[in-house]
Amino acid sequence: MLIAYFDEVKHDRGRPFYWLGAILADANLIWKLERQVNDLSEKVFGSRELSKETEFHAADIFNGNNHCKGWELDRRLDAMKSITSLFGEAEGLARIYVKINIEQIKYGIDVEETAFMYLVERINTHLKHVKSPGMLIGDRESENVASIFATKLSRYKEWGTPWSYGGDIEYLLDTVHFTASHHSRMLQLADLHTYLRQFCAAGDHGKWHRKQLIEHVQSIPNCLSPVRYKEWPSG
Repeated sequence: MLIAYFDEVKHDRGRPFYWLGAILADANLIWKLERQVNDLSEKVFGSRELSKETEFHAADIFNGNNHCKGWELDRRLDAMKSITSLFGEAEGLARIYVKINIEQIKYGIDVEETAFMYLVERINTHLKHVKSPGMLIGDRESENVASIFATKLSRYKEWGTPWSYGGDIEYLLDTVHFTASHHSRMLQLADLHTYLRQFCAAGDHGKWHRKQLIEHVQSIPNCLSPVRYKEWPSG
């Protein structure tokens, strides 16, 4: 069985895309990656304990917010490069993403629910391809969103996904499970995955520290190579 961990990057001013990304791994790879991220946590944060103070939250690390406030830029870049290397070099880790162009969608379409539908379809397609059942785990930021996604998944499993090219969802088990990201190293890697996608897509803006991180991502073969993706409505 494969576990799919997923997270989002919301759109805001100057960032017209909504991103939803997932990483998929089997139990042996999860076991390995958890140990590796914990080892890195001890080096970066001084502890292997799962807490908000030892969370690899990409935006906080790169921008120096929350538990990374006051860190020198070099320290933040080193931490980002280290966790990116660990993520990018993980053999057998499948990457899937959905990118929604907010400026091109019609009024009345729920962006988060639409992205979730496309993500579920592509995860199911990958599971079918590798002939494995799977399960979804997401970052619990809102009880309301968690309830909506759980309900949506149950409908997809019962009747298939809507819209003209919808399909049957046969390979996902149970419901959507949610937990706090600081309690899951794999969710932290899912956060990193989605963050790096929007970060690299946005470009360096002429800033050397952004350029350094983008070049580091590009130096790792297949770091962001997806097994499935959906860019909508432009792709």
